[in-house]
Amino acid sequence: MKQVYSRDDISSLFHLPLKQLVLRAQEMHQKFHKEKPLERCSLLSVKTGNCPEDCAYCAQSCRYKTHVTPHNFLDKKVVLDLAKKAKEENSTYFCLATAGREVKESRDFELLLEMVREIASLGLKVCVSLGFLDETRAKKLKEAGVFSYNHNIDTSPGYYKKIITTHRFEERLETIAWVKKANLSICCGGILGMGESAQDRIDFLHYLTQIQPDSVPLNALVIAPGTPLEHATPIPFFDLLRIIAVLRLVLPQATLRLAGGRSRFSLAEQLLAFTVGIGGVHVGEKLLVLPNCSVKEDLYFLDLLEKELR
Repeated sequence: MKQVYSRDDISSLFHLPLKQLVLRAQEMHQKFHKEKPLERCSLLSVKTGNCPEDCAYCAQSCRYKTHVTPHNFLDKKVVLDLAKKAKEENSTYFCLATAGREVKESRDFELLLEMVREIASLGLKVCVSLGFLDETRAKKLKEAGVFSYNHNIDTSPGYYKKIITTHRFEERLETIAWVKKANLSICCGGILGMGESAQDRIDFLHYLTQIQPDSVPLNALVIAPGTPLEHATPIPFFDLLRIIAVLRLVLPQATLRLAGGRSRFSLAEQLLAFTVGIGGVHVGEKLLVLPNCSVKEDLYFLDLLEKELR
C-alpha cells in the first residue's frame, strides 16, 4: 500500500539538513532501483511553434518573439528514421511531442497513431506529450501502442497563474485523470527555477504525491530569450538535489528523470543526482527546441555511469 504524505510531512522532509536528506534518499534509491537499468528517453518535436497558450517559459508560444521557426507535422518517414537512430543509441523511450493546446481528432491525430504503431514495432516504448486529452483520444492512444503519456503540472497550483493564464491548473489534473483511466503510464513532473518560492516547491511535491506518477521528469528552467522568464535566476544545483531527494522518499518506486537544463550541471553534479534518486535522462542534442547535452558526450558518460553505479 502506498503511503500518503501530507503537506506538513513533505515540508518536514524538505527542511531536513541536506546531508541527512541525501543519505535517506540514497538508501531508498538502493532499495527500489539498484538493479534497474538507466532509462534513456529521446524526445522529438513533431509539431513545433505557433502555440496559442501563454506559458511564460515556452519558446514555442506565438505570443513571444523567440528563435523558434514553426513547422507543422513532420513527415512520418523522418520521424521513423529518427526513432531508429534513437534505438541504435540505446534509448529506452521515444517521445513524440506537439506544440499547442491539444491535438483534436483529425488527420493529424490519425497520423500520430500511425507513427506510434510503427515506432512501437521497433521495440521502443512510445511516450507522447500532446497537451490536453479526453477519454476517447486517451483510449485510442493506448490501443495504438502508447506506453506513457507526459503531462506536467509545471509548478504549484498557487504559482501556476503567474506562469500561465490561458488555462487552469485543474485542466492539467483532468487530463491526468483520463491518462490514468486509460491505463497509460503517467509521466508527470515540472519546471524548477521559474521564480517559485520554497513553499511553492513543497506544494508542487505534495501534488505529485497525490498524482502518483510512474515517472517524474524534472526540468531546470532553460532560458529562452524572448519569453517573460528570460531573466529568471537559474535554480542552484543543491536546491534541485533537495527536490530530487524528497521525491525519492515520497515516491520510492517512481522513475525520476533529469530532463531540461541537465547540460548546465557538471558531470560530478549529475553523478550525485543519480546516486540520490535519478534513474533516467532525456537524451539528444535538443529537447524539443532547446539545447541539451551532446550525444557523443552523453553516450560516453551514461555508459560509464551505468557501470560505476552497479
